[in-house]
Amino acid sequence: MQVVQRAGAHLLLVCLVLVGLGLVMIYSASSELARVRFEDSSFFLKRQSIRAALGLVVMFALSRVPLVWWARLSRLLMLAAIFFLVLVLFFGTGPAQRWLAMPSFLAGFNFQPSEFAKATLALMLAKMLGESRRAHLTNQDLLLTGILTAVPLLLISRQPDLGTAVTLLPIVLVVTYAAGLPMRYLGLLALVMAMAAPVAWKFGLQD
Repeated sequence: MQVVQRAGAHLLLVCLVLVGLGLVMIYSASSELARVRFEDSSFFLKRQSIRAALGLVVMFALSRVPLVWWARLSRLLMLAAIFFLVLVLFFGTGPAQRWLAMPSFLAGFNFQPSEFAKATLALMLAKMLGESRRAHLTNQDLLLTGILTAVPLLLISRQPDLGTAVTLLPIVLVVTYAAGLPMRYLGLLALVMAMAAPVAWKFGLQD
């Protein structure tokens, strides 16, 4: 338990450092624009600080939910993620349809389904592969993993947002490795991904 608590404290520290660096970068990049447009050089910094504070509150609240509850909700959350990814293809905002606009009382806040899909995919795979408790993953496990990954990956790439879609792959590799996938298979998958990168760069990325 102490090891888990120590790891959680380190993870929280990393998150706080990243948030702090992000706020510094936002102020550095937007202070002049904020001064000209709003006569307040820290306008964007203040707005993002409020959002970061709200995010930390939500994070602490969700961290109190027992893991077994998340496991029970994993299928429902995965279905919700796929629903939102389909929804954003029809009602998304922006040049690349990645965001869903929130209701008027949440003006200024938008929802990016692809970020939600990352967490739900990790949770769903951990639940599915953890239930078997086998020494090694079977071909059936790998097939189901591939299907569960392919659905959100294809939907996200259709937005188009290939960059976010590709970030699903490291999540899959980490979860499958923790579930018992031999290192040689991970090496083979990493080699395939490296060989596919130039093709994705040439034909998959948008201007």
